[in-house]
Amino acid sequence: MTSDAAMVIQQQEQEQE
Repeated sequence: MTSDAAMVIQQQEQEQE
């Protein structure tokens, strides 16, 4: 669960940049 959430969060942050 943690790995899934971490990956999703990282992807979202990259898109925002």
